[in-house]
Amino acid sequence: MLEEFERYLKIKGLSEATIKAYMIGIKQFKSYIKKSLKTANLRDIDDFIWFYRGKGSKNTPLNLKLNAIKRFYKWLKRTEEVSYDIERILEYESLPTREVERQIIDEGQIGMLLDMVDEPRDKAMISILFNCGLRVSELQGLKKNNFIDKIDEKGYVVVKIVRSKNDKNRNVYMTPYYYQFVKDYMYSHHNSETKVFTRLDIPSEPLVNLKTMIERVKKLTREILGVELTPHDFRASCFTHLYRKGVDIYSIAELAGHSSIETTRGYIQADEQDVVSKTLGAFQNEDLTNDDK
Repeated sequence: MLEEFERYLKIKGLSEATIKAYMIGIKQFKSYIKKSLKTANLRDIDDFIWFYRGKGSKNTPLNLKLNAIKRFYKWLKRTEEVSYDIERILEYESLPTREVERQIIDEGQIGMLLDMVDEPRDKAMISILFNCGLRVSELQGLKKNNFIDKIDEKGYVVVKIVRSKNDKNRNVYMTPYYYQFVKDYMYSHHNSETKVFTRLDIPSEPLVNLKTMIERVKKLTREILGVELTPHDFRASCFTHLYRKGVDIYSIAELAGHSSIETTRGYIQADEQDVVSKTLGAFQNEDLTNDDK
């Protein structure tokens, strides 16, 4: 099969260097998963990338390996019917090649923001950004009918995100505390078909300019917290908060709308205490001081 794939690359006119790199990448992947390439899945990709990251590989060479894998499965799809898992591999996101340091804030700082912000619209915006970790474009596109009734006796609310960045629908969830700020603002003047967020000066007109939303968030955080934060910092703070509370990274990736957990990892800032608590927690029922065991 790999010989046929190599022949295909040559027919496509790729350079010898590119063909060599692709063949090394797909052979390394095949060797790592120790099973048929036709049975691979997203977890195999994640584990493969994580393995080479542990060996010191940076995102640029990792992307080359990833491109080799995706090119192989694109070729395979041309020649035969492939599984759903293979279809998902073809959607795997490239890794970021520029490290971005995010400002991470906690619930205490969010509480301070909500206490000191005056406008109900801004309270709702801050609540959704931190509680749901939405992209600013998703925030701007929200309508009242995206918010579904409470899903259990605790009052958690489903927020349906329609056709997000990866052209996929997904659900995120709001706790009663944060949803109350949204409800207080939203139910006062919106019908179900209008955008949730409107202009302060003309409440009947939707807030369509993403830059306006970004600048508003930066202004509020600068004035209240003394640090300028963007909606993406709130997104990173949401995912970091979930991770520190014990939510597994695969669940966070689903909530984020990421095709790859490597993208999710780029948002999460884990400190040494996170590692220590999770490690010791895994052995909490073991008496490691007992030499007789």
